[in-house]
Amino acid sequence: ISVRESTGIDVCKDVFGVKATQVLDPTLLVDRSCFDSIIGNDKKKSVCGIVYYKLDVDTDFDITISHLSHELNAVATNIYYSSMKTILGEKLFSYYEVHEWLQKIRDAELVVTDSFHCICFCILFEKEFIYYPNKKRGMTRLESLLGLLGLTERIFISSEDLKNRNDWTRPIDYLIVNNILDLERSKSDLFLKNALS
Repeated sequence: ISVRESTGIDVCKDVFGVKATQVLDPTLLVDRSCFDSIIGNDKKKSVCGIVYYKLDVDTDFDITISHLSHELNAVATNIYYSSMKTILGEKLFSYYEVHEWLQKIRDAELVVTDSFHCICFCILFEKEFIYYPNKKRGMTRLESLLGLLGLTERIFISSEDLKNRNDWTRPIDYLIVNNILDLERSKSDLFLKNALS
């Protein structure tokens, strides 16, 4: 049995009485080249500055984005959806195609998100990012991943938290992150090969 987060190991042991192994999410089992091939050969930058992918936007998040835009003197672009219109009081969204969404993450200077997979792609593309937790959608997967990679200082729980700390201004040392990721990728590959043999 494999799980993505460390808390899942305890759940398997305490609730089901079975041993589980933590493995990486499938998006992290491959390297960046897999997703570069999905983006394609378009070398033109799609987005500069700040991009954000927030599943549930609230007032505090809007304050955070405004603060970051001001601090970095950069435009913030929503990459959750490409457009929205309201028809008869109902919001209808148009979403980016996968290759466009990945390209916007790859080409950003800073990504702000509450999405697990958006963080995974930030890590693969070696982007600066801020994780803005969404308690309604669960946080353990991300806290576990960021803890594993030594990136818990990228978690900011509110606009005040962001204003009171400057961790987000320090570049991520992707040499260290990639060394840990390579080691965890090897462990995950070994587990999967043994489980399937």
